[in-house]
Amino acid sequence: MSTFNKYILLLFCLSLPLYSLGQLNRTYTLSGLVADESNNSLCHAVVTVGDSSLQTQPDGKFVFEWIGEGAKQISVRLLGYSTQTVSLFLQRDTALSFRLKSLEESLSTVEVKAFSSNNNEIGQNVGLQQMQLYAYKDLGQQLEAISGVSLLKTGNSISKPMIHGLYGNRLSILNNGVPHSGQQWGNDHSPEIDPLASRVIRVITGAASLEYGGVNPGAVILSEAPVINGDQKVHGQAGYFFESNGLANSLSMRLQQNHPLLAWAVQASLHRSGDLSAPNYYLNNTGRMMANVSVQLQKQFSHHFRSGLYFSTYNTNIGILRGAHIGNLTDLQQAFERELPFYTESNFSYGIESPRQLVQHHLLKWDSKYFFNDRQWLKTIVSGQINWRREYDIRRNSNNTAPAMSILQYNTFAAATYHHQFEFFKAQGLFKTGLQGSYTDNTNQAGTGILPLLPDYSKANLAAFATLSFKTKKLLIDVGLRGDFIFQEVLYISNDLPRRIIRDPRNFNNLSSIAGFSYRFTKAIELKYALSFASRNPAINEMYSYGLHQGISGIEEGNINLNTERGLKNNLQLTVDIAQKIKFSTQVFHQYFENYIYFQAEEKPRLTIRGAFPVYVYQQTDAQIFGADIDLEVHWIKNVDIGLKYSYLRGVQLDNQQPLVYMPPNQLRASFMYRLPSTIYLKKAHLEDLQLGVDMRYVFQQNNLLLEQDFMPSPPAYFLLNFEASMQVILQNSEFTISLRLENMLNQSYRDYLNRQRYFSDEKGINCILGLQYKF
Repeated sequence: MSTFNKYILLLFCLSLPLYSLGQLNRTYTLSGLVADESNNSLCHAVVTVGDSSLQTQPDGKFVFEWIGEGAKQISVRLLGYSTQTVSLFLQRDTALSFRLKSLEESLSTVEVKAFSSNNNEIGQNVGLQQMQLYAYKDLGQQLEAISGVSLLKTGNSISKPMIHGLYGNRLSILNNGVPHSGQQWGNDHSPEIDPLASRVIRVITGAASLEYGGVNPGAVILSEAPVINGDQKVHGQAGYFFESNGLANSLSMRLQQNHPLLAWAVQASLHRSGDLSAPNYYLNNTGRMMANVSVQLQKQFSHHFRSGLYFSTYNTNIGILRGAHIGNLTDLQQAFERELPFYTESNFSYGIESPRQLVQHHLLKWDSKYFFNDRQWLKTIVSGQINWRREYDIRRNSNNTAPAMSILQYNTFAAATYHHQFEFFKAQGLFKTGLQGSYTDNTNQAGTGILPLLPDYSKANLAAFATLSFKTKKLLIDVGLRGDFIFQEVLYISNDLPRRIIRDPRNFNNLSSIAGFSYRFTKAIELKYALSFASRNPAINEMYSYGLHQGISGIEEGNINLNTERGLKNNLQLTVDIAQKIKFSTQVFHQYFENYIYFQAEEKPRLTIRGAFPVYVYQQTDAQIFGADIDLEVHWIKNVDIGLKYSYLRGVQLDNQQPLVYMPPNQLRASFMYRLPSTIYLKKAHLEDLQLGVDMRYVFQQNNLLLEQDFMPSPPAYFLLNFEASMQVILQNSEFTISLRLENMLNQSYRDYLNRQRYFSDEKGINCILGLQYKF
């Protein structure tokens, strides 16, 4: 071996230890992303590896650099979320992704799902995908897809949700955690909430409902704004819908960005429709215009504190069927018997004339969460609402530009809720308690020239509640208690002559409580039960209304002698889920009421100087409401979904065993959906989620009603057939959803018992809806 070769061999041998040492000390990078279950980035989360820790950036990302390979244990923690820990052997650059589960939602989430073992809530919810597909529908129409939910309507543009026969003042509606305060005293007034500003609409029962105004014996409807996602880029979506019936056009737009300084989102929607049409004639003066905007701001100040601001404005102008306002008793009786309503014209129009409703609602809310540690946190809300309702009647020989009713309402609300998660033997527990306060000022505006239907009033409400939940692997138990203390002062005008102003101060104490459990026998079978009690003082309209209410095309009279209403409800639900192939759910309920308040039509209409109208008075009786909802979903056949829903309900007055009025008739629904099994690839795009489906609805005649309880017999049963098709077009950085739906595709002529204008006209006929939505 030459001398040169010997030096090369020696150099190689000496370099081996250095090479090995270099391998041992090689720098490795450990990076990752921390987000919540909704894929929203979490900043200030503490990531620990060995003895070193750091916090995630505003985009949820973190980066570690290490010397040497070996076994590492990584833990991620953030107050308000469960801690995650993983172990790995580091021998190359590694990237990880963590999804933390919110402790606030882990035990007693208020989201109601038909097949859920995480809570004791009984019911269902309307998710974001369904709301976007039916974005042309209002809040009540969105909820109608849920079993047990019906609509109390005034024409085809005004609807209020009814859950298990309860509606109006017996249901609490929350807009982003704030009890909705509007002119909700009337059965004909739709909630002033834009569903397009929501990511989910929930029907809440169980102990969680006590946190959201459980003074009412019915359920709580909660509309929540979408969470701003973790991407720092500007994202959004736009939608357009066209409806053939009424030649309606609907536009919506949402933009959002999770900027490191401030997360923001803006949503806006516009709607305009003209005269709707029944199968054989136009429903004149039934147009509608809406313009709604919402702004949402969020800021994560630290891992201890986050806060948000929300503002929304809702504005609508709704026409009321002209043929529902009649001049004399003879014409009114003829209107009940006519096939074609009075004042029907053959020309379509976008114009909206008297009678009509003009409503504006504004909401400003500030909320925050402060985490003392990973098991205790405090949530606070402060809000203000303004609601201005103007109703325009037909004035003979007078100025139709002046409203017949103009009411301005101010409401302030504040709440603080403390959450504490703990362990008790082998069970997890969650304790919540809170204080709430609100003040409402409702004032009639001058210039109507007519005695107000409702008086001026002010109301202060103080409330306290507490709920406690225990959860084991199979069993969940929750209990709750709530007390409401109401101080109310009313200034009303006497009904007799001479007219005088009467001051009527009253105090009410309402108590609500609930206890329930859910038990999972097997992975497929779960049983839920809830027993609830609630008391409700008579609402302002039930006690003091007096005069013509053009929204219901009738005269409304309150009863100042009404007593507090008390209700006791039993609710039992059984769910069976067999390998995601067959899902079955049945819910049985019974409600007993003491001093149940109801709206009763008098036998004879009344003639006034403003025309001839039916008369409705508020009365009181002991009553019971009972029924059942059955849901069946079959996914046995590949790419085919079959659904079946049946709802049964009865309401009875216990003092005379007569039926309760305005109870929803029984109904049967069926649906069939086929999904194309494969993706269609094009040159620069591909088509996904192609689906075709039909749904059918059969509504039985309401036979549980006496002839003397209404002006006309209940309308006959009817059958509706609908068709829908949709698909998604996926591009590189965007997504289109195209949809087609045919409603009442057989152009069926029918009348709905729960529609207050069924005396005068048919429901609307066939409607073709074309939708286009764009996400970017």
